[in-house]
Amino acid sequence: MPTTDFASEEIREAAQGNATGFALGTIAYLKQRGLPVEAWPALLGRVFSAWWDQLPQKDLAMIARVAALQTVSLGATVQSITADETRAEVVITAWPPQDSLAAFGLSQADADVVWQTFAPIALRLGLRFAMRRDGEDMRLTFSQ
Repeated sequence: MPTTDFASEEIREAAQGNATGFALGTIAYLKQRGLPVEAWPALLGRVFSAWWDQLPQKDLAMIARVAALQTVSLGATVQSITADETRAEVVITAWPPQDSLAAFGLSQADADVVWQTFAPIALRLGLRFAMRRDGEDMRLTFSQ
């Protein structure tokens, strides 16, 4: 009989795969129906932003760390986190896996819209948000 005792690593890998699948599946669904994909991360960001109120609003290092954690929870790899008093940047790579993009018929640019979820969060925290693809890397920047 199969065991139902799952190792933490098994659960983490399944959760990241499921989160990626739900995100990419939602993007594919919206695109196939001609609906504005950009409205989806804007809605999520507005809902999620309330949970960020517990962070010290001007502690950009903490904000960058929490943002990095969110990207890792989807399966991205954090290349670097930098922060000073006025600006923080998280550089991520390896999301989503190319086979996942292919399975949903999406491009990297299609998937990158997920990171726009941080825009309403930054706004609520009194910050500006920018994102920029740099080859394999995505740069997420929070600034005053």
